[in-house]
Amino acid sequence: MAEEIIELLRSRPEYVEYLERIIKAEEELGDSDWGWEPGQIGIPGHVIRILLDNNIIKRVYASRRHREYRLTIPLEEARRAINEVKSRPQISYRDIATYAMIVTLHPEGMLKILEYIENLIETGRLRGAVRIFERIAVRVDRLAKLYDRVSRSQWKLLKEKQKLLQRVLDKTLEIALKIDEKLKELEETPPQEVARRLGYID
Repeated sequence: MAEEIIELLRSRPEYVEYLERIIKAEEELGDSDWGWEPGQIGIPGHVIRILLDNNIIKRVYASRRHREYRLTIPLEEARRAINEVKSRPQISYRDIATYAMIVTLHPEGMLKILEYIENLIETGRLRGAVRIFERIAVRVDRLAKLYDRVSRSQWKLLKEKQKLLQRVLDKTLEIALKIDEKLKELEETPPQEVARRLGYID
């Protein structure tokens, strides 16, 4: 059973934290016949299903509103599995795929484009800034979805990318707020002046 838990934790590094929460709940319950509820310790439903499928936990109580669970393995065995994974982390296929997707999206280049957009806004070329921003926002959205995977990964190479992704996301939000502010200013500007500022007329 220990090897199966270790394999699961290595393939899904974020489960280490979930198992640690479960261990803490088990320690508080002691020899009680009661179990812990997933919502009380922050364990998502899909994680519960996987732990059940792998016989790591079992349901000890069920009603219309409540479900309670307990570990099926000794606490010491669960602790050993966590220590083993933490002492010798391995690269999962998901980490490799995430890294490949980040490289493909080229966040370094995206950061430079965002800085260029910022320059367009500051020099009054709002039309060009909006057009470019609309295109890059789609790629930033994909990066945002990858960011969650990076933040939960134990792979050092992904952790190094995390700071870069955070910079891209922060810069995107900053520019979006600037564009929004400029557009609000235009709402109170005469139409001809708006057309001039956006470059439609000289």
